[in-house]
Amino acid sequence: AAFTWVLGAFAFWGPAYVNHQFGTGEKRADELFGGITVVTGFTGTAIGGALLDFMMRRRLAEHDMRAKTTIAFGVQTAAIIISCPILLASFLFADESQLWEFMGMLLVGELVLLATTSPSNAIFLWAVDPHLRPLSMAMSVVFAHLLGDVPSPVVAGWIWHNWNARLSMFVTCLMLVVASVLWLIGTTLAYRAQDPKRKRSDVSQGL
Repeated sequence: AAFTWVLGAFAFWGPAYVNHQFGTGEKRADELFGGITVVTGFTGTAIGGALLDFMMRRRLAEHDMRAKTTIAFGVQTAAIIISCPILLASFLFADESQLWEFMGMLLVGELVLLATTSPSNAIFLWAVDPHLRPLSMAMSVVFAHLLGDVPSPVVAGWIWHNWNARLSMFVTCLMLVVASVLWLIGTTLAYRAQDPKRKRSDVSQGL
């Protein structure tokens, strides 16, 4: 939900921020911000899935659900920790004359952020028994929207209108800190739930 909170606010207020901050005009702002989101959505999802597959093969964990879940948590946690400072910096430091610097940081930040999509969905499938997987995915979608991209545009808009646009987007990105902490906790719990032999194997590989 903390992850979709950011995406929901970006989808609603992102183009408006670009137009407000850089004076691009509404159409140009929609094209720039929307284009980056579409490209990074497809590319980031593919990269996240490929990285997850690579890490599972490296750890010989294709048939160990607990190990697969731990690896997925690790991949998505690393991605969110990397993307968080990049996106925070893009909204904090880019001034009115630095449109392309802002777009560059946004591109990299969103690319890494959306690389969490595949590992995140995998966790909801692998962390439960097979007969519970449809329910797990359904509940993840419900709570992601209910606690994430439904309220976030309202909160971001309230901050925008009561303070300023930059603060609104910066505070929105701070939710990635919350996501990082929650996913770190999830990674720790998943690792502790592994079979002891798997833990020793991971340690011996320097993982």
